[in-house]
Amino acid sequence: MVSPAIALAFLPFIVTLLIRYRHYLVLLYRAVLVAWLRDRLTGTSREQRAFQYVLAHAIPGDPHHILQTFDQWCYHCEHLSCLGPDKGRIVERVLLERAPLRVLELGTYCGYGTVLLAQGLPPGARLYTIEGNPRHAAVAEKVIRLAGFSEQTVSTWALGQSPALHGKPGRRWVGVLCCCSRDCGTCWVVYVGRGRSCSMWTSHHPVKQGGGWAPRHPGPVAEGDAAQVELIVGPSEEVIPHLREKHGLMNANFVFMDHWKRSYLRDLRLLESHQLLAEGATILADNVLFPGAPHFLQYAKTCGKYHCKVHRASLEYFRAIPDGIAELRYTGTH
Repeated sequence: MVSPAIALAFLPFIVTLLIRYRHYLVLLYRAVLVAWLRDRLTGTSREQRAFQYVLAHAIPGDPHHILQTFDQWCYHCEHLSCLGPDKGRIVERVLLERAPLRVLELGTYCGYGTVLLAQGLPPGARLYTIEGNPRHAAVAEKVIRLAGFSEQTVSTWALGQSPALHGKPGRRWVGVLCCCSRDCGTCWVVYVGRGRSCSMWTSHHPVKQGGGWAPRHPGPVAEGDAAQVELIVGPSEEVIPHLREKHGLMNANFVFMDHWKRSYLRDLRLLESHQLLAEGATILADNVLFPGAPHFLQYAKTCGKYHCKVHRASLEYFRAIPDGIAELRYTGTH
């Protein structure tokens, strides 16, 4: 048994650690413990809860206001690992400088980064975004539509057969995109035809707007006014090798990585080996300092194929935790 004198001797050390790492403890509490508890109390995921908040408070068809509403939720309600406003400005600045026409996003999550990228692209650009989690992809597609992108600009690659689509031969199920907190079976259902773009049919399920209920859905953006968005559901390591033949992406001149950090290096090498990076392509990778992607950074700096720099910033919605975005410029040389 530890004597009180020894315990008291360690007390200053423990207090020092708590003070030094207090911001990380708050992050652990908000991002893990609170989410776990509310998931079990509400029966819904925090991504669905965030979408409900956005649906109730954001202006449909206004991408900027939708991003702001996400930020309000993450600052005052629960933590989401979205890009956030501070690092979002870095991405917007680089996007404005490059004005790419073929953009690839790895890690759609809730659609925050997708909306931010899509609103900053020039007319005629095409954004391919890959998400490995079907539940996150379902939320992301609703967010993309709410931001004003018409359903014709969103296609989804998935497998399976929906019982709701029996009697409709040749159509493959994507998922039930429910605008309420649970999959009620009466909301938006999306299917995709073989070799065709995404189509959708809806019910007149009411959508909450400004505290009231109205059977309305966000109107589509006029064709030519917005970038085309294609949402691809599947593991990145399985999707990337087929981007050219299945989705028509010959090469990308802008890549944004915000998925699993341990997958950054693997997926960058996949893009190289399948010749999916255009000469001079820009690659942005989020969270390279926290949680960190050291092997990715080491490869980018030493392989001789990239000019690499890191934009210092703070972790999304936690200004006291340092983070950064890596910017790579592909030279194509060895």
